[in-house]
Amino acid sequence: MNSRAFSSLASCARSQIGQQVRKSHAYSQKPPVTIDDLPVPSKPWKVVYDKRNTKYNAQLAVGSVMLVGSIVTLIASNTFVWNFFPPELPPKN
Repeated sequence: MNSRAFSSLASCARSQIGQQVRKSHAYSQKPPVTIDDLPVPSKPWKVVYDKRNTKYNAQLAVGSVMLVGSIVTLIASNTFVWNFFPPELPPKN
């Protein structure tokens, strides 16, 4: 490859690279974010923790009761084959 073809190829590549560069963000007039912008707690952590924990424990209890109720309903209605044991063989003639 001669130097003339190489320089032509290099200049073409440079022009293509230059055209593909785009800025993907807009400049804003907002001040930079600092640690002072974080929310300040208004209640003690223990009060908030206890309130959330009460709610989550109630959800856990309701979910557990529904799971046990569903399993009991399946067992009582005999609509689901559990296959705990191999099936009985037909009687021999």
